Order: sequence, then C-alpha cells, then structure tokens
Amino acid sequence: MNKNHFINYKKIFLFSFFLSISILINAQTKWEQLEATLKDSSEPATLKFYMSAAKDNFFSNRKQSERFASKAYAISLAGNQYINEKGDMSNLLGVISMYNANYDASDKYLKDALLIAKQENNEVLKLKALGNLALNSSKKGAYQQAIVQIFELIPLLEKKGDKLGMANNYANLSNAYFYLEQLKNAEIYQLKALDLFRELNYKQGVGNAMNTLGSIYSDKKDFKRAIYYLEKAEAYKKNLNDSTGLANIYINMFELYTRLNNKEAGFKALQKSEKLFKELKDNEGMAKVYTNMGTYYYNLKEYKTAVDYQNKSIQFARKGKDAYVLNIAYENIAKTYSYLNRPDSAISFNTKAKVAKDSLLDFDLQKKISETEIKYQTEKKEKLIGQQQLLLKAKQLTIVRRNYLIGIASAMLLLVISVSYFLSRQNKLKNKAHLQNLVMHQQQLSTKAVLEAEENERIRIAKDLHDGIGQMMSVAKMNLSSIEYELDLDADKKLKMDRVIGLVDESCKEIRSVSHNLMPNALLKAGLAAAVREFIDKIDHHSLQIDIHSEGLNERLDADTETVLYRVIQESVNNVIKHSAANHLDVSLINDADGISVTVEDNGRGFNTNEIEQFNGIGLKNMKTRIEYLKGTIEWNSKPGKGTLVAMHIPVKNNSKTS
Repeated sequence: MNKNHFINYKKIFLFSFFLSISILINAQTKWEQLEATLKDSSEPATLKFYMSAAKDNFFSNRKQSERFASKAYAISLAGNQYINEKGDMSNLLGVISMYNANYDASDKYLKDALLIAKQENNEVLKLKALGNLALNSSKKGAYQQAIVQIFELIPLLEKKGDKLGMANNYANLSNAYFYLEQLKNAEIYQLKALDLFRELNYKQGVGNAMNTLGSIYSDKKDFKRAIYYLEKAEAYKKNLNDSTGLANIYINMFELYTRLNNKEAGFKALQKSEKLFKELKDNEGMAKVYTNMGTYYYNLKEYKTAVDYQNKSIQFARKGKDAYVLNIAYENIAKTYSYLNRPDSAISFNTKAKVAKDSLLDFDLQKKISETEIKYQTEKKEKLIGQQQLLLKAKQLTIVRRNYLIGIASAMLLLVISVSYFLSRQNKLKNKAHLQNLVMHQQQLSTKAVLEAEENERIRIAKDLHDGIGQMMSVAKMNLSSIEYELDLDADKKLKMDRVIGLVDESCKEIRSVSHNLMPNALLKAGLAAAVREFIDKIDHHSLQIDIHSEGLNERLDADTETVLYRVIQESVNNVIKHSAANHLDVSLINDADGISVTVEDNGRGFNTNEIEQFNGIGLKNMKTRIEYLKGTIEWNSKPGKGTLVAMHIPVKNNSKTS
C-alpha cells in the first residue's frame, strides 16, 4: 500500500468516525432541540410534547426521561382536564423511581396512578399501575406481597385478554418464587410466560424468560437445560442490543460455570458483565458482579482479594439499596473470615447478614436456621476450641487454666446457640402473625361476599313478591270484585264471594309484609332507626309490649353497618317472639363517640349461657358472623327465669357517615 492510499483510507476513516459521532449527538439532543421551540406553544401541546419525550427516552436515557416526565407531571397538575395525563405520568415516574431504587417514591407515584385509574375508569392505566406495583414490591424484596398483588392482577388481564400483560406478570411471579427458593413454582410460571411471549413474537420477553429459566435450571442442577436456555437468551439479547439483559445473563452464566467447576469460562462471563454494567452505570448490577467476583477469588483461595471484592459489592449494593446482594456479600465475608480463623469478624458479618435478610423480607416467609449454618457454627467453634487446646499445650499451661478456657468457649457456644434460637423463634412468631392476618383477611372477604349475596337475594325475592305475585294478586282481587258486581248473586253466594275476596286481600297484605321484611323501604330511605321502628310497629303489641329508644342516629350510617345491624336486631326480636315467652321487650340504639351500641332485653324465660353451644343454631351463628364482619362484638347475658340481654357494640371506625 503506497502513502497516498494510506492517507485516503485515513481520511475515510476519520470522516466515518466523526459522522457516527455527529449522528449519536443529534439522536441524543433531538428532544432538547425541539424543547427550545416550545416557547410559544399552547399548554396542551407542551404537555403532549413532554409526555412523548419522556416515553421516547425511557429506554435510551432514563435520566432525561425522568426530567421530561416531571415537567409533564407539573403541567398536568394545572387542572382537572389533564387528570388522565397526570395518571399516565404518575405511572411512568413510578417506574423510573423503581429503576432508580427509590422504592418508596415509586409506591407513592404508582398508588396515585391507580387511584386516578379507578376514578376515571381507565382500565389500561389500572392494569399498568397494578403490574408496576407488583414489580416494585418484588424489586424491594417484598416477594410475598408481590405474589399476592400479581394473583389479584392476573384475573383482570385474563378477562381483558391482555396476553402481553399476562406474560409479563407470569414472569414477575416466577421471579418472586425464585427468590423465595420455590423453584418448582418459578419454573411453572416462567414456562407459561415463555409460551405467551413466543406466541406474541415479543423477543425482549422471550430473552428475559430464557435467562430466568437458565438460572432456575442451574439451581436445580439440570445443567444441560441451563446451558441451552442461557445460550439462547444470550443470542436474543445480542440481536436486540440489550446491554442490561446481556449483563444479567453473563452473571447467571458465571454461576452455572462455577457449579460446573469451569472457573476460566465463569471469570470471562463476569468480566463481560462488569464491562456492560460499568457502561450502564448500574449500581445494582455492579453489586452483583463484585459479590460474584468475591466468590470466584474465594474458590481460588485468594481470600484477601475475595474480601476486597465483597466490600466493593457492599458499596454498590448500598447505593442501589439492594438488600438481597448485601445479605449475600455479608454471608460470603463471614464465610471467608471463618476460614481464616477470625471468629469475631465472622460473627460480626453474620449478624449484618441477618439484619440485611430481615430488611429484605418485609413479609418474611417461615424459615429455619439451615443445617449448613448449624454445621458452620459447630465447625467454627470446634476449630476455635482446637486452637485453644494447641495453644495451651504449646505454652504448657496448667490443667486448671485449660479447663477454664474451654468453659469460656462452651459458654460462648451456648450463647450463640441461644441467640440463634431466639432469632429463629422471633421469625416464627412473625410468620405466624402474618399468616393469621392473611387468614383473617380472607375470612373477612368471604363473609362480605356471603352477606352481599344474602342481601342481593333478599332484594331479588322482595321485588319478585312485590312486583310479580303481589301485582297478580291485586289484579285477581279487582277481577273478583268486578265479577261480584256483574253477577246477580243471592245472599249465600255473595257471602262466599266476599270471603274469597277477603282471602285474596289478606294474601296481598301478607305478600307486602313479607316483601317489606326482606328489604324494608325505611332502611333504604330513612335509615336504621326508622327501619327498626317500622319493623317493631308491625308486631302485635297486645301480646308483647315493646319500647324502643334511639340516640345519635339523625345522620345516615355506612350502608353495610345499617344493613347488618337491622338484620341482627330483626333476628334478636324474632328469637324473643319465638322462644322467650316474654311480655315486655326493650330495644336501644345509641351512636356516640365510642361507636354504636345496641341492646335487646326481654323479661322472658331466659337460658343458661354456659350451655349456649348446645342450641347455637344457624341464627345465632349468623348474628355473630355479621357483627364480627363489622369488627364488633356481640354477647348474650341470661339466666333461667331472669330474661335475656343481647348486647352489641360496633367500634367508631365502622361508624362512618355516608355522604
């Protein structure tokens, strides 16, 4: 090659290089250049610009995306005409905050977006916000909460037919199960996600699913499948130029090669991951890289280097607020110091690891101290005792001195075991309390569904009686009266006809009475006190004298509270009529600062409350269930021959007024 050719090639190279740089700069500054032209634009046009800019920059320049989204959000606060735009930007800012590891801010933005979606019946925004809330829970380590949220979301996605949303949430569900070490569930849901991503030809999702499956099969020691899925994932991510995805794949490849004892291939994968995460300035990613670097050097028995890398991992994990990686790094340092016969340092970092794990699992699943941890503690103490014994022999100390030191070591061992037992017991108690709360929540939902179904059925039957059979009976009465008028009946036949008409009339009144008992108009229109009075007024006061007193019920109560209390009072009064043989009954309803108090007291035959279980039929059970649904209490106070008092109390938090 002559000199002129060389110069020409050099010019071409330099021209190509600067052209590429110019294109990149223009791509990065396109939106900034357009932003300068907004000076004379209308408010709606400016809002639309910033929303488009925020979404367009999300994958390429997240910091820029956040700036544009914040400006759009500020404009959306100007008036109610931008409420949906505000919800859209709240959702986007929530996702950006999540990727910035600002999980509390993410929760706030996403909950605002969800509230707006519900107010505006915006189903698309609602599904996005719910999905992102679940992902945020997963990212901050609240995996059990994430699973609950996803299971609430998936039926909505299935109903809508949103296959992409279903696929993404199957993948998120799998990730949560994976971190909880429930590998079977993780595999099932990730395979579901993969099938849907393939059906939709969504390559980004296919690559992510294959990466996770590779990691799952690596943990399950199914190395053939693990290699297959990780290599496929790598090919997908290279075609998509997805640097973050590739960096995570290389970390999973390192873990796989480590299990296969291929240290060289594992280290190369880690170096690739480190390079990509550095370019991305991803703190969480760098934390994962360095904790694995520490593992690599630990396996090479280069313990000082291993600790240095674990400390680097801790620095990045703190920046990224990644408690999961912090926990692993602390555990690895503790293991290294244990091997180096530095028990005090090992115990210190073990304690830090436990703190990180506690902060990671806000919803703590039940876990026990693993056999490996117990074995580790035992071996550490045995080594310590052995070293002390060798030291005693070397210095030729007396037998008393040796026994004294062994006694101290034993006491330390007992202390460690006691602390471990205490921590384990605390975790069990937390888990038990959480499970009890979940059960109570499910029971509350079930009770609400049953009560709503009962009330709906009462309303349906009442309408059918009143609008159907009642109307037919009224028509029948009219027809009979017309026939009587048209026919020239003798006195005997006329008497019979009058009896028939009287029976029809009584039937109409009975139907109306039953219909009103099922769903009294007074309860719907005037409230609890009026409905109870109307019910009491229909009772025969010759056989049972009833006094009713109400106080503080001028305003309407919550609809659920009114309905439940009316049904329980109705059941209590009916029990008095059926079973007590009483001739006087007092009913009291009082609403004050402490809540709602209701008493139903009769002077009837009474019963032994110690034997209440013997005749605790469906009526009493229903009364108790309804009151407990309102977080209230119900008690029966009675003795044979002394009458019966039924006392109910609903706390003030359920005494909410309707608007």
